[in-house]
Amino acid sequence: MLVAVMGLLLSAGFPSAHGLSGITFDSTANASCTPSCTTLTWSHTVGSGPNPILIVGLSSPGGFAAASVTYGSQSLTFITIQYGESPSAEMWYLLSPSMGTATITATGPFTEGEVGGSSSYFNVASVGSFNSANSGSTPGTPSLPVSVNVNANSGDLVVDTLAALNTGAGTWSAGTGQNQRWLVPVSGAVVGAGSDKPASSPVTMTWSSTNIYGWTLIAVQLVQAPTTECVTASTGGSGCFAADAGGFTSLTASPLSSISTPPPAGLTFPFGLFSFTIVGVGSGQTVHVTETLPSPLPAGTFSYYKFQSGAWTQFPSASLDSTRTVITLTFTADASGTVTDPGGPAITPPTKLAVSHVPVGGVMLPSVGLTVLLPWAVVLSLLGVVSVEAFRVKRRAKQR
Repeated sequence: MLVAVMGLLLSAGFPSAHGLSGITFDSTANASCTPSCTTLTWSHTVGSGPNPILIVGLSSPGGFAAASVTYGSQSLTFITIQYGESPSAEMWYLLSPSMGTATITATGPFTEGEVGGSSSYFNVASVGSFNSANSGSTPGTPSLPVSVNVNANSGDLVVDTLAALNTGAGTWSAGTGQNQRWLVPVSGAVVGAGSDKPASSPVTMTWSSTNIYGWTLIAVQLVQAPTTECVTASTGGSGCFAADAGGFTSLTASPLSSISTPPPAGLTFPFGLFSFTIVGVGSGQTVHVTETLPSPLPAGTFSYYKFQSGAWTQFPSASLDSTRTVITLTFTADASGTVTDPGGPAITPPTKLAVSHVPVGGVMLPSVGLTVLLPWAVVLSLLGVVSVEAFRVKRRAKQR
């Protein structure tokens, strides 16, 4: 009997994005214990790269689940477990693991032995869809095929974990197109293994053996993180956004007229509004987003305004470069590791001073505010005074 279980974690089926860099493999490690252990520990090294993720797979001969998995002081998030009468497999993940070497600790107890494997990758935005299957473990009856399907987008990566009863004979190998990352047989107990495969929807993960008894297989989609996303501004031209952590799951542009509440008086939004969501970063992590505008902002005082919860608020962590085309926004991710931003760049146009006229020496001269302006105005006023005085002197002379 073939039993299949399907699920969804976080967001699955993310739309393909522009400028995707592709998921790259970093490193792998593994460990095992027999005949039993309370915890299973091993060292794993995470290298330097953007948007890292750590995946841990556990294989048990008797269906024992881990209570927790940690990497150093960081706790991993449970994805799923598949078990029945067959051996159990489970998978855990950690977004943004600390760079360097730390100890992975899977806490049991595992009373019949355990195998653990870990792999780290770069350019991953999040964990997406997953699927699992098992053989039903009818004693002495092989079950084929050892396979599971997962929906994923081109550019994503599918990672799996295999648990198979080890009868002491036969070997296991990953299917065509899969990169086998770890394979550990524990004599008389379980074979644990893991592999990955670049996505093309759907992805089929398979394993083969010369002696199949009972097995469980889990496969998980890793969603690639885009480096740059572009969108056509509501006023025309392309606006491009780049984040130094996480990945964009949405990016839209809309005109100012789409907001019923008018912005503060005096503000103009030359390129309308933009809205984006970034996922795949740590809780409270700082994320810098670079926004390249279709063209330079017009003259005036720059500010960045967001419209949230029915109100306009100025976003303080925004700066404009000297070309007036590149904006840097600094965010702090929320507790779920998400950044959302509905808003846009605003300009307060230069103040136009009101010009009035005042009489000076019998001549009406322009002035701004309370100050008579400009050197030429001063010269004209002096000439006017001189002319008037000369006229008065001439008139008195005639009267004599």
